[in-house]
Amino acid sequence: MRALIKKENKPECMEVGEVEKPSCPDDHVLIRVLAGGVCGTDLHIRTGEWICGRVPVVMGHEFSGEIAERGKNVQGFQKGDRVTVEPHIATCGVCEYCLTGRRHLCPSKKGLGIDTNGGFAEFVAVDPVIVHKLPAAISPEEGALMEPTAIVCHGVLVKGSVRSCDRVAVVGPGPIGIIAAQVTRAVGAKEVIVVGVERDREIRLKLCEDLGFEPFVAEDRKRMARIKSRYDVVVEAAGVSKGIGLAVDLLKRDGQMIAIGIPMEDQSSVPWAEAVRKSATIHCSYSSSFSAWEMSLSLVESGKVRLKPLITHDLDLGEWKKAFDVLVAGKGVKAVLRP
Repeated sequence: MRALIKKENKPECMEVGEVEKPSCPDDHVLIRVLAGGVCGTDLHIRTGEWICGRVPVVMGHEFSGEIAERGKNVQGFQKGDRVTVEPHIATCGVCEYCLTGRRHLCPSKKGLGIDTNGGFAEFVAVDPVIVHKLPAAISPEEGALMEPTAIVCHGVLVKGSVRSCDRVAVVGPGPIGIIAAQVTRAVGAKEVIVVGVERDREIRLKLCEDLGFEPFVAEDRKRMARIKSRYDVVVEAAGVSKGIGLAVDLLKRDGQMIAIGIPMEDQSSVPWAEAVRKSATIHCSYSSSFSAWEMSLSLVESGKVRLKPLITHDLDLGEWKKAFDVLVAGKGVKAVLRP
């Protein structure tokens, strides 16, 4: 079958090639992949900044598809069911995290598309414990974006909280940030803004404005000065030192900062003294829980969170370079690959 393969943990070293179609063990389901989302992690895998646990490996951890085959021990799924898939596999099942419903934090956890073959392929076989059925109202391309939506719901609704009286600022207008703005509005925030940088103005901040959010450009110092220390909740979705500092700057006293973006550098410069003086509550959120996936499916099915507008590029798997390049250049928001 055709797949996008990371061949070595070095810059580039990627190609579309042929790999063996996976079998379907008795306790697994075989999924025919319909759409796969390109994530920031995939971009870092391309550059060699993010190291895969195994190479060669089929990339892709955001995807949707339909059940092509089910193992004889599998219950709850039928051939033809449309599904989306959590990326965490090989959890131990016996640690405190697994036993308390936090298997995404299991120290033994591995990742689809990073440590084992993922969804940038025609087929993938997975344990049904990480599979969620897609409601009829959710398309395959939206289903491929459920993983970033679940990451947001975990950070904003499971780890953090948003009240109907809250003003919310989102730092970073990438897919995570734009979804976070929609989720906070969906649960009742009275005001939501999105802050980006100058290069985001044309595409990403324009999309935020089209979705009904007031956009701000960080370089516009005069305008930014007017919103300093204004927000009850700030979602940091950029994952860079300047974004973290800006999030603290925007936060009001006794406010809540929800950090979802992951910096690639080992250490980040953070205005810690200001955060302490503001008595800030800081929630660092990583990955996604089962309940967050169910929240995500509900919000997208209801139309309160719209994912289709984020998809600026819908391409064949063979055009993966174009998809990756436009995202790196800031000329798109989200790319979907079709195997």
